[in-house]
Amino acid sequence: GWRQIALAGGATLREILAATFSYGDQRLWVLDRGISGHHERELRLLRVDPFGASGASVEVVAAWDQRFTGTYWLAVDRDGSVLLTVGLPGSASRTARINVAGTPRVVLVHTEPGNLAQAPIVDSTGYSFIVTKRDGGLRIRRQQRLSGLCCDRDVCGGDDDGDQDDGERACRWEDMGGRF
Repeated sequence: GWRQIALAGGATLREILAATFSYGDQRLWVLDRGISGHHERELRLLRVDPFGASGASVEVVAAWDQRFTGTYWLAVDRDGSVLLTVGLPGSASRTARINVAGTPRVVLVHTEPGNLAQAPIVDSTGYSFIVTKRDGGLRIRRQQRLSGLCCDRDVCGGDDDGDQDDGERACRWEDMGGRF
């Protein structure tokens, strides 16, 4: 059944933009937005342990200044990793696959052309991206796997569709504001 989660240590959530639960690490993942110490709109990616004995512990996985106004989604991939997607109006969407084992890290950044109408759909055979067409209609694009800038060759299998230098920049949490 449903249960309320009490955050431990006085942790607080700000404006929640997206959330999902990963079976890969048994954690609630939250993307929130607030004002940072230097008065910029800041995004935070949080990992919450909802099963803590003395309340749900909150880990700030990453924080970056929000440079774009877009729609954000969090989803779980087939292997339990987390997908962070931003849909930018009039631009391509970006999806970062985050490995949740151990220290969370971005392992791949996928770019999808067009305006996403909703979060990417993950199922047993692949990924669906529903995109709004210029005439107001919708199109769906199916892919068996995500491709893009590989951040971890062990995870991607060396199958990088982009420039590795760009991939390395895309993979650092501190550079997420430039892409998300």
